[in-house]
Amino acid sequence: MQCGNDIKILRQGEGRIQLTLQLMRLGTDLCCFLTGGAAHIGATALALKHIESKEEVWQCVVPTHREAELACELAWACAKTYHCTVQATVGIHYDQITHAEINLVLELAQSLIKEACSAGADCKS
Repeated sequence: MQCGNDIKILRQGEGRIQLTLQLMRLGTDLCCFLTGGAAHIGATALALKHIESKEEVWQCVVPTHREAELACELAWACAKTYHCTVQATVGIHYDQITHAEINLVLELAQSLIKEACSAGADCKS
């Protein structure tokens, strides 16, 4: 995400597994939305720029959803990179997903997080 841009959209996928990461500036802060399949709100995390670990990230999770870890990772990584408060929402759902596809989702999500952070490594608000 380049400095000065208000919205950046990143996409990665393989076969039916397609993920989208949207980053949107809100003043000096950042909102992130990581979705795939039937997009929804599964978990939301909030990270402040001065925190030292993912354990300090606040999270809110819809019961029975499993996106909390990804939301925390996304919020924490972007907060450290962009030096701002970051809200991250993750909602990924594929009917009858296989274990291999779950692993692919996790790999793609990590790749998107790395891409978002590498694009913003020199961008400080």
